[in-house]
Amino acid sequence: MDLLTCRRLDEIIEKYKEEKSALVSILHAVQGQEDYLSEEIIDYLSEKLSIPASQIFGVASYYKAFSTQPQGKHTIKVCDGTSCHVRGGEKLLTRLGRELQIAAEGTSEDLQFSLKKVRCQGCCQVGPVIQIDDVVHGPLTQEKALKIIKEHGD
Repeated sequence: MDLLTCRRLDEIIEKYKEEKSALVSILHAVQGQEDYLSEEIIDYLSEKLSIPASQIFGVASYYKAFSTQPQGKHTIKVCDGTSCHVRGGEKLLTRLGRELQIAAEGTSEDLQFSLKKVRCQGCCQVGPVIQIDDVVHGPLTQEKALKIIKEHGD
């Protein structure tokens, strides 16, 4: 790991050192800065925080908010809550995965897109919906969803 990354991690650790249960806050801050929690980062945090790497990895893998794998430039969340599911959410997820050549909960080889299945986006009246980064789109057909995703490609 380069010196600049170590410095950034040290700054985050310093910021949260007074919190009794700072690990989750630290992991959120680190992931926000580094995009994901690599094995190298987990080992560094383990050493600095005197917490076994296995415990840090356990926390990072338990919460869906954290990723231990590189993430795409754009995150696509496909809603599969009840309303979206009955309106084709699962089929939409399958189609997007096939078109992007990635599995649900996966990332494209070119790191352009990460695809995730989520339980509910809170937009039941306009399902099925997808969220790309921070914008929710719906109601969607498979074709409309593909068109929106192509607009986000580089």
